[in-house]
Amino acid sequence: MKKDKLIIPEINILKGIAIVCVVLFHMYPPLSRSTGHFWSYFRNIIDMVQMPTFMFASGFLYGFSGSEILSKSDYYAFVKKKFKRLMIPYLTVSLIIFFIKYLVGFFVTLKYPVDQNFWKYIIFHPYEGFATFLWFIYVLFIIFLIFPIMKKYLKNSYILFLLILMIYFIPLPGYVYFNLDLVRTQLVFFYIGYLYATNRERSLNIHPKYLCLFFTIIFGFLYIKQAVFWDSLGQFMAYRLTNLLFGISGMISLYYLSVLLSKKKNLLFYIFNIMGVYVAAIYLLHTIPMGLVSLCLQQYFKLSGYLFILIVSLIFISGTVLPMLSAKYIIDKSWILSFLILGVNKRYKS
Repeated sequence: MKKDKLIIPEINILKGIAIVCVVLFHMYPPLSRSTGHFWSYFRNIIDMVQMPTFMFASGFLYGFSGSEILSKSDYYAFVKKKFKRLMIPYLTVSLIIFFIKYLVGFFVTLKYPVDQNFWKYIIFHPYEGFATFLWFIYVLFIIFLIFPIMKKYLKNSYILFLLILMIYFIPLPGYVYFNLDLVRTQLVFFYIGYLYATNRERSLNIHPKYLCLFFTIIFGFLYIKQAVFWDSLGQFMAYRLTNLLFGISGMISLYYLSVLLSKKKNLLFYIFNIMGVYVAAIYLLHTIPMGLVSLCLQQYFKLSGYLFILIVSLIFISGTVLPMLSAKYIIDKSWILSFLILGVNKRYKS
């Protein structure tokens, strides 16, 4: 049985926070030496929490939906729905970016250029390709393929969680097909979100401000002391363990921050809420205007001081406001664009 579709306030805000992190992480403003050090440090922190938070939100929404796979026909219908929602936009945006980069590549050197193997990257391994940020869409679809099967045959949540943790720590080759290396690392965050959804009422009754502070302190402590892990554990185990702990503490801290904001209804609530509504459009389209704006600015500026803040703000607006306006006034008006770019057959909804 499936619950009626509802807007979950704290998850909508959480998606808004996560997409802000993604946009900031994908910004490459022209930097001076001083601002370069700051930006590198800032992006490093964002990188630890952005995708775990998105996976947490995806798992939460799946758990809250109450979807149950009881038969093969249920599974096929579920996969078909997710293919339309995720893979149609994935393929469409991949091709759009391919053609843009192919043309722009004649004039400038690109960080992630296209080559004759572009189709292999799209089908088998997007993280190694020319549109690396799309790996999340691809990996989330793979997770939706395997998680219902795991849940169907492993009824005990503790055993399932232990299995997912074991999978997380299994070493894999540097290159694997279908981004299975990322599937195994992101599945644990998805499942934690799923568990939170099944216990939502209980989690909302706990003091969110104290839990937000608690997990933020844990994240900060781990960040300061992360060298201890590298000194006492092997490289692979230290890398896996620190990423797991950073991801869990960061995403849960942001979740309880979202719970707090959903109750306050202040300016931040409205900003992150609207970002959450248009999260799919921003995620899929943000790199195109940001890349073009950054490319133009790199020809003229090395940023520092107030100019740095001004230009970074301009790039951020191009990556958030322009996709939202495109979704509202262009994509939303055409069923074919809505289907191809956003994977929906009706007016734009997150």
